[in-house]
Amino acid sequence: MGNDASQLKGLEIDEKPTETTDFWCHYKATIRDGCRYFGLNGDGSVSVFKGETIMGPLWTVSSPLEKFCNNILKYRHPFIIRYLSAWQQRSTFHLATEFVQPLAHVLSSQTPLQKCIGINNILQALVFLHEQGGVSHNNISICSIYLSGDGQWKLGGLQYLCNFSELTPAYLKQARIHR
Repeated sequence: MGNDASQLKGLEIDEKPTETTDFWCHYKATIRDGCRYFGLNGDGSVSVFKGETIMGPLWTVSSPLEKFCNNILKYRHPFIIRYLSAWQQRSTFHLATEFVQPLAHVLSSQTPLQKCIGINNILQALVFLHEQGGVSHNNISICSIYLSGDGQWKLGGLQYLCNFSELTPAYLKQARIHR
């Protein structure tokens, strides 16, 4: 395990990413004493997403990872990935969340009941975003769903989220280019 200097004391980030996308790399990490500070399960496992600045029509103010970070910080729900911390280190933005793994990596091992419960979790998160937040996710796919350490399906991929008032055909066209 590598030990990146960060704003989270005792953070150790695995060297090999769990997932690599166009926007970020997702790593498993461990925070010593993390259970005490963040209410984490047993071993202090967390996820760290690292992303570089990306330019484009949808990313004029912040990078996709920064937008994802801001949205999980703003829209908190039991079935949306839980924010822990974020920091900038040189040109790389870091986001620490509860431990999650991509659903695509484990879907084949899920039982039909687990899949039904998982779909219900994601629907509850979407209802929350639509009805309470007044926003549209715009990125529902297996790539935006994660499995938490306790087996719950969690919604991620909030980098395309926007208010309903901003949801135009032009916005969706720009978002589709990157998905």
